[in-house]
Amino acid sequence: MVVTRQLMDNYQLALIKTALAITLWALSFIFIKIALMEVSVISLITIRFGIGAVILVCASGINRHFSAFKLSDLPRMAIIGIVGITSQQLLQVSGQVTADAGVAAFLASTAPAFLVILAAIFLRESISIMQVLGVLLATLGAGFVSLEGGWGELAQGRMINPGNLLVLASAVMWAVFTILNRRLSQGRPPILIAGGMLIFGFLFLLPVFVFQGSWGEFSNLSGSVWFALFFVGVLSTAAAYLLYTQALAMVEASRLAAIQNIEPVIAVSAAAMILQEAITGVLLIGGGAILAGVYMAEHFAPGRKQMIVKVSLNKIT
Repeated sequence: MVVTRQLMDNYQLALIKTALAITLWALSFIFIKIALMEVSVISLITIRFGIGAVILVCASGINRHFSAFKLSDLPRMAIIGIVGITSQQLLQVSGQVTADAGVAAFLASTAPAFLVILAAIFLRESISIMQVLGVLLATLGAGFVSLEGGWGELAQGRMINPGNLLVLASAVMWAVFTILNRRLSQGRPPILIAGGMLIFGFLFLLPVFVFQGSWGEFSNLSGSVWFALFFVGVLSTAAAYLLYTQALAMVEASRLAAIQNIEPVIAVSAAAMILQEAITGVLLIGGGAILAGVYMAEHFAPGRKQMIVKVSLNKIT
């Protein structure tokens, strides 16, 4: 009875920590949009992951994870850093220059659906018919949101908002990153791998940051942008990952799966309140299709449920 009660307490605490992490990730879409009003994409990403890298590396040291580090881990960290940070974030944040924060959150949430297909292709994981239908539904929803319902304009060769398509491409890149992460980081403490990934992501961005003289952008920023940078770097990157890592240490990732789908809902609601973004019928219909499709892709996995898509151990939104 005591053991059962302890398991329940752990599960409840893990849910709370996961919900906090997801809320911080969701709010990052809003604060990234605010920061982009005064800083460039390169500056934002470089500062964000520089801050996150320092905090996670310090946390790894405090928790004595460095004993598990090997020099052979460096190439792995470099690969997942350039894919999961440099490439994926350049696509997503560049897209957010023109994409609404709420729209970007829904489009980014399609990553698990793409992951199902990529895992089946490259990891030879089983896939059910219902999962395939879920992926198709999420993809159709993403297309509807990306084009803002303007299928006629697509047929005429005109795109509504290229930023939406960049964010959608970043979701595909995140799925690719997750596959690589599964293959390259097994047997290592997640927080150690994440810290190394952030360091390399930061290092790949740093030469561009220096070459462009981007440090000059920080001489005259408004208070709201400074707060946005702090929120994204400290809270939405380092703190959110630490919370999620702690939650995963308490219960299985599959038990925390369903709650992760609230991220775009929180982001859309916050964008409406903070940025006064409109919640349109297109967003509701397309976003609903995305959530339903992702749920199907996760829920109907053969064998143990949700084993394919719950590898977002190192997720950074």
